[in-house]
Amino acid sequence: MLLKHDDPDALEHVLHHIYKIPPRKFDVQSWRHWLNVHLVADKYLEPALSAIARSQFTHVAFTQRDSDVIFDIIETINDEMKHDERFLQLAQSLREHNIVALLQNERVCKKMDEDKDWRWEVINILVDQKKRSGEHSVFLCPNHIRQLFLSGREMHMGRCSMCHGNGSKPAVKVKASIVYFEK
Repeated sequence: MLLKHDDPDALEHVLHHIYKIPPRKFDVQSWRHWLNVHLVADKYLEPALSAIARSQFTHVAFTQRDSDVIFDIIETINDEMKHDERFLQLAQSLREHNIVALLQNERVCKKMDEDKDWRWEVINILVDQKKRSGEHSVFLCPNHIRQLFLSGREMHMGRCSMCHGNGSKPAVKVKASIVYFEK
């Protein structure tokens, strides 16, 4: 039985749960599987399985180390789960937990170039992390988005290490959500 718009494996998982049939082997390490099980279980009013699936999804999401996969999870939550505050909080936690790896990812850098809100969310995460570590300055290079977050010691005459000596615009110092040019 296949219902339109339901992932077949997730639906099968839910049906096995409802009828207490031992499930076949599913890809339990797939964050997508657990998200789909959550959605289908939620749709068919199976709150216990929905909660288990959400918990499994969270576990699998936080064990990911590949920044492409982490970015896919965050973007999927933002696209498909924007109505669920718990998942939005999870996406924020994933972003905070994996910020260094994400900043090395080409897709994330492109997203930050294209989406000012996403960029400011990342800047605010880094400012908060810097404050917790006792540092208070975060720098934004307007020329190299990957050089977004540098400590002052990595700057040379107001320019990031990639811009030094090429006559480019000076880096911008960021405090909370306020930006001003370094002198």
